[in-house]
Amino acid sequence: MSTDSKINNTKNDTINICICIGQICNSSGSKEILKEIRKIKEKHHVKIDLTLQNCFSRCENENGLCPTLKIRNLWVDNATPAKVRDILTQIT
Repeated sequence: MSTDSKINNTKNDTINICICIGQICNSSGSKEILKEIRKIKEKHHVKIDLTLQNCFSRCENENGLCPTLKIRNLWVDNATPAKVRDILTQIT
C-alpha cells in the first residue's frame, strides 16, 4: 500500500473509491472487494461514491500490484477485502 497523502475524513464526508475491474484485477479479486465495499456501505451507512475503472495500468507498469484501487488519495495495491475493510474502518 502506498500513500500519496493522508486520508482525512469526517463522519459525514463521502468517501470516493475507484476500483480497477480490468481483466487482471478482476481475476485477482476485485469482485470480492466490490462485495465488501457494498457490504460496508449498507451495514454502516457510509457515504461512498464508487467508480469502476477498466484499468489503471499499474499491474503492467509496476509488476503485479493487482487488484488495485484508490480510496481518495490512497493507492491500495494487492488489495484484499480485509485490507479495504481496515482502511475504511480507520477513516469512518
